[in-house]
Amino acid sequence: MSGMASPPILLFMLVCAAHTLAEVYPDPAPDCVGKQDEVGCREARAGGWQCRDPSACRQDGLKCSDSDVARRIGMSCSGWPGYNGGYPISKIHWDSENEYYECDTVASQNSTYCRQWLTIEDGDDEWEAGSCWCTHVHASKIGRQYCGNWSCLQLEVEKCYEVYRPLGIRAWRDEWGGTGWARGCDGADDPMCNLTWIEAQFPGYNVSRRGAWSVFPYTCLKKSTSRHSSYRWREEAPHVETEKADCGCLEANSMGACVRWYCREYDDAGLHDVEHEYYDATQLSSSGSRVDAWRGDIDSRGEFEMSECICTVPSANDMLCEKWECFEKGTAYFFPNLWWSALHVTLIILGPVFVFALADEETSGPVIPVECGFCCYGLFVLFAYPILFVWVGGIGELVIVISIFAPCLCCLCVGVIYAEPEEKDEDEEETKAPSPTKERDYDEIMMHLWYKEKLFKLDKEIRTAAMIEANNRDAPDARWDRMTWEARYDLCMSKKGESRDKAAEVKEFYEERVNEFDVEVRTAAMAEAKALGEMWDTMTYKDQYYWCKVAAEKAAAETAAETAAAKKAAAEKAAAEKAADDKKAEVEKMRAVLMAAEKTAAEKAAAEKASSQGVLPVVLGHYLSQSKSRLSRTKSRLTQTGSRLAESLPVVQAVALPMARSASDRFRTAKRPGELNASTKDINFA
Repeated sequence: MSGMASPPILLFMLVCAAHTLAEVYPDPAPDCVGKQDEVGCREARAGGWQCRDPSACRQDGLKCSDSDVARRIGMSCSGWPGYNGGYPISKIHWDSENEYYECDTVASQNSTYCRQWLTIEDGDDEWEAGSCWCTHVHASKIGRQYCGNWSCLQLEVEKCYEVYRPLGIRAWRDEWGGTGWARGCDGADDPMCNLTWIEAQFPGYNVSRRGAWSVFPYTCLKKSTSRHSSYRWREEAPHVETEKADCGCLEANSMGACVRWYCREYDDAGLHDVEHEYYDATQLSSSGSRVDAWRGDIDSRGEFEMSECICTVPSANDMLCEKWECFEKGTAYFFPNLWWSALHVTLIILGPVFVFALADEETSGPVIPVECGFCCYGLFVLFAYPILFVWVGGIGELVIVISIFAPCLCCLCVGVIYAEPEEKDEDEEETKAPSPTKERDYDEIMMHLWYKEKLFKLDKEIRTAAMIEANNRDAPDARWDRMTWEARYDLCMSKKGESRDKAAEVKEFYEERVNEFDVEVRTAAMAEAKALGEMWDTMTYKDQYYWCKVAAEKAAAETAAETAAAKKAAAEKAAAEKAADDKKAEVEKMRAVLMAAEKTAAEKAAAEKASSQGVLPVVLGHYLSQSKSRLSRTKSRLTQTGSRLAESLPVVQAVALPMARSASDRFRTAKRPGELNASTKDINFA
């Protein structure tokens, strides 16, 4: 890719891509903004990967969806490469304006078409004002005249962002297309000082809508940012251009209303691309002689626009519109920038350099672990970088980056797979110590890490002096980066002037390992050692560590077995409960089926009996069965009452009879009135 920009310039461009004044967002090529052939510059950056679908949004107008707009402007493609950047990662940037038109009713009085009209277009950063006039008149099949061709001339002026300073109509040197400025009015008595440019240029119009065009010509006052300037405000003239348009009716109905027309818009200096505008009527008046609403599709080399218009004030003769309004919005075509692949490749290559720089552990320890740094680097390479650069460079940028690194990765993989093992010296193999067990390997690793912690607890000056001494050695294997953590600690202790006690260090290491176990584990280890005849107090910390390690593994195995057994028992219980529930449900289902069958059989028998005996015997049988059921219920109630009386008889004999006898005795002994001399008769109460 010849002439490719340097990575610092591309990094600056990437920052500008999201903060640009261009009409496209994101802007893949911010360096192209302001160039004379801006579209050509963007096409060169795209390298032929741009795409667009001219058929999208042709019929929908302002209701066109964002996905169709993305296909129209080239952010997404129906074929390869499929995606060029922008939407849907970011929203589509729109530029809109409101347009107002007013027919010259004086010139068009008693006419079937508008002879000339005033145009005003109001945007966010500029405005346009001018007039259009009919150049050729055509006649319909019924003889009605309509405008077949017309031309327009407009003045496009930049808006002020802070303060307007009106200068009077004489300040504009040329009526049309001039770029120079002259002095303002000659004095307050000059009648031209009371007129605006639009009122003087288009007499006869009632321009009731106010805007920046109402104070033109003007200059823009901006606050001065220079420290040496004695003026608070500085004066700047706005940018002014002229635009022209030639239009023609493509289709008219039988009533003489133009229902489809075309316009070609261009500027007199040829600085901007030519716009091709196609308009179609969407609504006609009841008589069909006037267009009440229409839709426009505007296309150029660098952007496309959509507009919708509506007639707001129809004429009295129902032939034309006196006033109509339009809303127009558009966006620029999107061109991916393949030059972003240079920055993408540079960041991938420089990533490991930053990781090793942050993970430098020779002096004061690493800022971040090497593993963490490479993990973050991998996330950036696999996710962050592709999303960011595809957003501004499209799939083509990613294809270029992959084509650069894919051969390197293939060569690396082949080299790792087919690399020959290193030949070892026979004498070295004979004198090498036997390989330790897996447990010993784990203990050695833990001890190395333990010495690493002790090393970084020493003063930084001692570590620096020891590192300098080790790096000054002639033997490469004796240098600091080749030494183990224990050897580095030994060298630092010698520089410190203190002798090492290896046995005490080993004792301290295993004592810390033993204290890391839980109390239950240590207790279980002591009990197991005592059962085997070992004395815990006389053991070394190393032996205590291994006993605790075995006990911990045994406790973990028992816990796992208990958990598995509990899970198995719970599963078996749930299966048994489910089987019982299923069996119970099946029994209930069978019972319901049998009861339904019995009921059906009884109903069938009753129906057969009724059909054989007639209705009266059935009714009598029904009443007899009811009477029989009532008698059985009465009998059962009497039986229950008798049983209750039989149960209460012993209570009556035990309580009521003694009370009755005592009352009888008191009655016999008592004297009745009128029978004082009579002998008392015996009264027996049975």
